[in-house]
Parts: sequence; structure tokens; C-alpha cells
Amino acid sequence: MKRDTVMLDARMKKIIIELSDSEYVTASELAKILDLNEKTVRTTIGKMRDSLDEYGIEIESKTRKGYHLLIYDKEKYQAFINNDEWLSKNDIPNNSKEREEWLLDYLLKQHKFVRIDDLSEMLYVSRSTITNDIRNVEDSLKSYHITLIRRPNYGLHIQGSEFDIRNCMISQFKDNKWAQRFSDKEENELKEISKILLNNIQNQKVVLSKSMIQEMTSCIYIAKVRYEENYKITVSKNEVVHRIYKPCIEVATNIVEELNEKFHIHLLDSEIYYIAINIAARSDYNVLEGELESGVINQARKQATQMLDCVYDMMHLDMRQNLSLLYDLISFLIPMDIRMRYGIIAKNPFAEATKKKYFFAYNVASQAVIPLKKTYLFALVVVLRGVLNNTGGSFVLFSICSMGLGVVTSVISILDKKKKYNILVICATNMSTSKLLAYQYKKKFKKYIDEVYTCEMYNLDSFDFSKVDYIFTTVEINRVLPKPVLGISAFLEDEEVEKISSILKFKSSNTIADVYSEELFYDNIKGETKEEILFEICKRIPEKYGIPSDFYEGLLRREEITGTDLAKHVALPHPYETTSDISFACISVLDHPIRWTRQDVQVVILMAVAEDEQRDLTNFLQLISEFIANESAVLQLVEEPDFTTFVNLLSQIEM
Repeated sequence: MKRDTVMLDARMKKIIIELSDSEYVTASELAKILDLNEKTVRTTIGKMRDSLDEYGIEIESKTRKGYHLLIYDKEKYQAFINNDEWLSKNDIPNNSKEREEWLLDYLLKQHKFVRIDDLSEMLYVSRSTITNDIRNVEDSLKSYHITLIRRPNYGLHIQGSEFDIRNCMISQFKDNKWAQRFSDKEENELKEISKILLNNIQNQKVVLSKSMIQEMTSCIYIAKVRYEENYKITVSKNEVVHRIYKPCIEVATNIVEELNEKFHIHLLDSEIYYIAINIAARSDYNVLEGELESGVINQARKQATQMLDCVYDMMHLDMRQNLSLLYDLISFLIPMDIRMRYGIIAKNPFAEATKKKYFFAYNVASQAVIPLKKTYLFALVVVLRGVLNNTGGSFVLFSICSMGLGVVTSVISILDKKKKYNILVICATNMSTSKLLAYQYKKKFKKYIDEVYTCEMYNLDSFDFSKVDYIFTTVEINRVLPKPVLGISAFLEDEEVEKISSILKFKSSNTIADVYSEELFYDNIKGETKEEILFEICKRIPEKYGIPSDFYEGLLRREEITGTDLAKHVALPHPYETTSDISFACISVLDHPIRWTRQDVQVVILMAVAEDEQRDLTNFLQLISEFIANESAVLQLVEEPDFTTFVNLLSQIEM
């Protein structure tokens, strides 16, 4: 009796494509390719065999050889291959990563328990495969303080506060392709919400970047959907009014009023405060405008002061009198405080690139945030220990890096007060990304650049162009501006340097800091752990450098906060506190690479700063960071481990 034909899903079509590339493929081989078990492969092929005639193909099987695709109508088959309908919303995930994303999205949206057997049937995989996938999903949920409840005979269900669940859904909204599939009705609702948001922020003193506008649209949409599903948020007025920028509350109030009218719903006041918190967590602030609560500013000022003190104490970079930097840090800390307190994750796509490219900034920043650990213990542990997963640790890292870049940029500007060009940077993402670009230009063209201004696209009408000489933009500008405009990439690429150099008549100059000594260069250091390596290096440091008896313990204490392997092949250990009598840098090349914290390391640059150090070590630290960022230079030192090679490599970087 002929079986009913079935609609081919994505997995079935993937099987066909895999079979088309080989003479014969066994069930075992297909199972490995598709991340399935053999039984599922055989069952799937059995289901699809009677549906293949309309595509001009059939699947043959031979004992001990496997399956073979027979194409008897090439025209029909080619039409099938070229048809992209298999990418429809009804497709199922085809590998473990996709299944985990699908499961996370699915479980977040369920109102009751879900049986593992039902999930197995929906995804065409075995129960054991689903069970393995669920373990990874559970880890992701834990990052949001959400628990996955398992109950015999009932199945799985998520449990957590409404705030945490929404935070997770907002994150998935952006990153999970299974969470991005909308009906026409949902697409229209998102467009309407985006319009409502834009209209209201433009009428208030609230600054949101393009990426943050997208996140807030997701946030408001999820708030609406969850309310309609009878999930209520609990946020009191008292915990908001004294911490949140008043215009954010006004914007949220107007948004909720328009949502109620547009969609014929009745969102509660708690939703106003919820939306206000999320807007405040993603906004850029100018604390000099004087419209923030004094208590909020005073707390941030105290934290910023502690951070600059910490950088001075541990790295001898004295920026404590730099009021511009102080206010930049205050402006950074205000939204960070809100994000930390409410577990709000605002991601940035340049996070990892930032970490890789700006080692010095990251190192400075990782030192600076140490005083904040008592206030934001959990969040900082996540960041500083390098637990940067898809739940947003990377954004906090990005924010910290941005702060470090602010520190570095301020120092560089202080070092050279000569009259230079002023430029405007326009970026499509957020203010932090614009500041990264600003730092790049100050670093590459510091001989001829004085001030670097940043501006969002929608604020161009109010910008005073008389302050700048050139405009650099990562986005297309469809209007005439009163100053020369040059299109640039999000990160300054090598090929752009020559063009910009010709415009600014750039010449570089640096000086190698005089802190190196050949007697502090060691090769063939042996050890299997970072503890052993650090102990061996400490044994070799001459007594004249005045390292105290607890110097080694100070190094380990710093490593406990976060590993100092910030780049490939290199670690930058230093004591938790300044304790040595003389500032020095000890360069060590290991006889073989060892696992440090996150990466394999073969070059260790141990730094110590004396308590009474009077020199500005900015140039030294910046130069060593550029060396670390140059992987080929690091590998050359590994191949030729001697002091002369090291000095020559630094000199080449300086040129």
C-alpha cells in the first residue's frame, strides 16, 4: 500500500544534497554530518522516499555501501536545488548549535511544562540528543538567574523573575535567528513601536544610538507581548525616581500612553518604570547639563575617583586631575550602574575586536574597575574572570574597554598640547564605538589631531560645525555638510592610513621608555603552570630591585581577579599593589608554551611600579601593548629569545 507523501523539511533536503555529492553514503556517515543518530537518519529517509518523484530523484540503498541518490530528471532536480522555500519559517534546526538556539527561544515562550519526548519528536532527534542540548541551554539560562525546572512525567519549564526572563528574551531577540521570525502582524507592530520610540526620544533630552534604539524596540515589544500573556512586571516607583534620569521616565510615560491607544491595551504604571529603566540603561549622558539627581552624580563621582586612584596606585598613570576624563567616567558609570543592578545586557558587535586591538586600554580598564567589585560583585566576577559568553559579558567587557580607552585618550591629549586639526566622527552604532574611533585617530595621527568630536546622525542639525576641520563618517550622509567629508570603516584599516595621512600631513614620533635591562631578560624559563613560571621568574630578579617577600603572592592575588593573558602567546602579570623599590619590566621567554588562564602563553612580561615612581609610564605601557598586539613580532622573539632581538622589535614598532 502506497504511503502518503510528506512535505520535505530542511533536514530531508540536506540529506538529499549530501547524497548528491557522493556515490554512496552510509547512515553512520550521514548521522555525523547532520549531528543525528543513525536511527533518525534511517527513519527520515524512509519518510521521504515516497515524496521524491516530483523532484526527479529517488534514494537507492545497498547493503554495506549505504545510500545513493539517483537523478532521473535533471531539470526537476535543478529546480528543487534552486528553490529557496526550504528556508521558510517552518524549518527545523540542523545541528546542535541551532537546536540549542531553537530550544532556548521555545522554552522562553512556553506557559506550561514541555516533555522531552515531544521536543525530540518536533526536532527529529533522539531523546539523548535533546537531553545533551538542554544542558547547554540550562547554562545560558543560569547566566540570567533563570532556573530550568525538571519534573518527572511533566517535563521542563523555566522559572525566574519576570525581569530576568525579559532580559533573556531581549538578548535572544537580537542574537537568536529562531527568535527573529515574525508574522506580518508582528512585523507591523515592531515598526509601529519603533516609530513611537523615535518620536518620543527626539522630543526629550534622551540620546540613544541606532543599535540601542533597536534594542529598546525589542524591549518594548516584549513588554507588550508579555503583558498580553498576563505576565506582569514588578517595579516600584520609589526605586526608579531617585536613580533614573527624569526625561527617561517622561519618555517611558508617553510611550506607554501611545501603546495603550494604538494597540487597545492597558499597560500598568510598573511597565512605565520598567521601560524607563531600560532606556536609562542604554542612554548616553552628559552630566554637565545638571539635570541628573545629585545623589546619582555623587555616587558616580566617588566611584570614578576611586578608579583613577587605583590606576595610579597600580600602574602609575596619574590622571587624577583630569576633569574631562573624570566627567567621562561619571557619564559612563551612571548607565552602567543601572545595567549592573538590573542585569540588563546591552551588547556591542565590536566587543571582541576591541579587546584584541586595544590591549593597553583593556589592561588599564581591568585595573580601574577593581574598586567597583564590592558594589557589583557578581557582574565584575563574570567580566574579570573572562566568562564572556553569549549572554552579554562581552558587552560589559566592551564598556570597560571603552572606559580604558577614555583613560588612554586623555593621557595622549595631555602629552601634546600643540595646535592641531579638529575632526568630527559620525558612527552608526553607539557613543562608545564613536569614542573608539576617536581614540584610533588620536593614536594614529596624534601629531596633527587636537579635538575629536562625536555626533549621532539625528543630532547633526544641532552640531556646531565651526569647531571642526574635517568630518569622518562610517555611514552614508545624504546631505551637504559645511566641512570636507571622508567615508571610513568602523575600525581604522591600514589602507586608510596613507590616505588620511596625506590629508593631515602626519608624521609620527615615539620614544622607548628607559625601563628595560638586559639582566631582566630571561630565556628558557621552565614550568608547567603559571604559578611555577611566576615563582621561577621571581627567583631570578636581582635583589637590587627591592621586591618584597610577598611579591610573588601579590602576583597570584592579581591573577585571581582575572588572568593577565590578554593577547595570543603573551601574559602581562603584575602585583596587586605597588610594592617594589624600583620600577622595572622583566621579559621572559618560556621553553615551551603553557596554558595561562584562557590562552597558551610563551612570553611573560612582568611589570612592577615603585611606590614613589615619578615618571609618566604611559609611553612605555602603550609601546609594550603595541608589541603584544603584533603577533609576528612576538613569534619572532620566541624564535630568537635574546635581549637585542626584543629591543630591535620595539624600535621597529616605534618607527
